[in-house]
Amino acid sequence: MAAFLAIVIVLASAAAAHTALVDASPEPNARVGGTVDRIDLEFGGDVSGPGIVLRDPAGEPMSGEVSQPFTNRVSIVLAEPLSIPGRHWVDYAIVAADGDRIEESYGFEFEPTAPPPTPLPTPSSGPSQLLLITLGVALGFAVVGGFSWLQGRRSHAAES
Repeated sequence: MAAFLAIVIVLASAAAAHTALVDASPEPNARVGGTVDRIDLEFGGDVSGPGIVLRDPAGEPMSGEVSQPFTNRVSIVLAEPLSIPGRHWVDYAIVAADGDRIEESYGFEFEPTAPPPTPLPTPSSGPSQLLLITLGVALGFAVVGGFSWLQGRRSHAAES
């Protein structure tokens, strides 16, 4: 029974964290340079209702167009590439598939002579996270059920 509860807790934690930011370009706390004309955010699950604001070192919002090229990715294409050195802030808000609204921010340093940010790879068409969680839960039930069945057989055999 303890193993079953441990599996349920682990899987519930994974499901709750599925919409966390998993990748970004530029990355949080990165030092980037070159031509930075877009911010890309990738989440661990599907999101909707995205909003992104990039603020310059003085805290002023920079203009750009927000888009959602993939169900788990949000981007802002800036009207003009970054030109002011210093700490920039990415403020974002999304709605997770479970309806929770998530608002977060992170910073990165822009220094014109630093290397450019690494672009995010194109998402694969592999299995969805929901499918993987469902399979994990089913496997957990199978393991716990099999263990319980074996324990019952051993108890019955010992009584005979």
